[in-house]
Amino acid sequence: MSLGMMSSRDWNEELQSARELPQTNVHEKIVRDRTIFRVTCDFVAMAIKGAQAVVDGNIPPLNAADDKKSRMFLWNNIFFSLGFDMKEHYGAFGGDAAAYAAIAGDLKGITLYQSLDTEGLHTLGTVIVDYRGYRVVGQSIISGILSRDQEQSIIYGSIDNGKTINSNDKFGKVLEGSSKKLHLREHSVIGGDEAEHRLVTSYDCKGIIGNDGRHYLIDLFRSFAPDVFALGVPLENYRSEEEQIAPMFTCPPTAHKLATLRAELIEAFACYRYVLFTQNMSAKFIKAKGERETKLKEIEDSKEGKEEKEGKDNESDNDSGCSVESPVNSPKGFTETDAKEILEEIKSSGTARQFGSVTDTEFDLRFNPDIYTNIGSKDHESDKKHDKQIVQEMAVFLSDSVIVKFVYELKTMTQRPLDAIHLSDLMHGRGINMRYLGGITKALEENQDKNHNYAVCLSGLVTRAAKTAFKKYIIDIPSQQLGSAVAHFLNCYHGTVERQKTASGENSPPAGTQS
Repeated sequence: MSLGMMSSRDWNEELQSARELPQTNVHEKIVRDRTIFRVTCDFVAMAIKGAQAVVDGNIPPLNAADDKKSRMFLWNNIFFSLGFDMKEHYGAFGGDAAAYAAIAGDLKGITLYQSLDTEGLHTLGTVIVDYRGYRVVGQSIISGILSRDQEQSIIYGSIDNGKTINSNDKFGKVLEGSSKKLHLREHSVIGGDEAEHRLVTSYDCKGIIGNDGRHYLIDLFRSFAPDVFALGVPLENYRSEEEQIAPMFTCPPTAHKLATLRAELIEAFACYRYVLFTQNMSAKFIKAKGERETKLKEIEDSKEGKEEKEGKDNESDNDSGCSVESPVNSPKGFTETDAKEILEEIKSSGTARQFGSVTDTEFDLRFNPDIYTNIGSKDHESDKKHDKQIVQEMAVFLSDSVIVKFVYELKTMTQRPLDAIHLSDLMHGRGINMRYLGGITKALEENQDKNHNYAVCLSGLVTRAAKTAFKKYIIDIPSQQLGSAVAHFLNCYHGTVERQKTASGENSPPAGTQS
């Protein structure tokens, strides 16, 4: 198929229809998964070809008059854009660095929402291609989105950095099911018109109802809790004024303000807090049960003493010819009703809120994704304090619990990553961002000569730094010089330069390069 030909396949309709297939039994689930896999593979293959053609200049842009970084492309029913800050949309968050990070964050958010498989909520087919220093994102096209203005399409969220915010009750109900699983808290936001809106997601997330009647959620890069270490936010002490918070592992502030924690860490933190909550509830219940049983025993003992006295009086009455019948009172022990009363008393005391819950009656941990943004809010000050506390405690949990345990496993060789890719998988599986790799590597310096894991971590650091340098280096290289430029970079990266000393003791020019 030539680059100029347009495909007749409607990728968005195929992807959404595949996800809407029934899955009431095992056979239907297998058919649905096979269909999703087949359509997704075809879409990814086509998007990769299109992204390469976009960078190579083989596809004409839709807005050729605009700056090169702001150009958009349409090919084979796939919409392409470049990973740059178009129209200074990310100016307040870090410019091009924020736009580059937002694309990766959006894909993570899409993957997360798709894993929930919420009925009635749809996301776009999205592919990220890094090619010749450019980050190209290819997306399926929402039905009818090209025939109307983008401002008119958004019914939920904001398209202009919070100046205009939209909310929709119907869209909010669709998001209720997923918000609980993602631990997102409904919060107040105020737009430029000073009107208050209640949103479940971040105000950056946008909701669209397509011509096909489906509810689409796009721009999901702020679907996770912010990382206060990467944002450079100072930690506040919410527990004790005398206790100083000194996290063991931190990371340097990033060049953008879109750094977030991983979904695996948020879920691990919620589970950890739930375990603490249940242990605390159990301890309080056992204590209250013991006190009530002691009280009931005292009552029963007093009743038995009274009955014994009445029994002696009855015997004396019988001896005199009088007969008195006394009611038989069966002893009352600890019952199910008593247990329910104790649980209600513990719940009403606010135990759940002490462990991060947004309610007093049950454990429901949630966070506000907009807590460290400049968007206005009419939430109560206590709610804002609670939101900041939860996000900061997540970061401390990552630093002082998750990373500490992972470093111990690396030191003791409990975990032995084969290479940098395996190391990345191990870190991501525990909810550790790769920006903490520097601190982890430094912690392994003590036994670097005997620890294979130190070499793997150091290799990962160097490789990631080289990749960043390579992207900046290769982006301006013409196509005809691409091969020699790549070879030169690899020689510089893998090669070693030997210098020989002359008779005068000075270093001579490089004797050669070994690749």
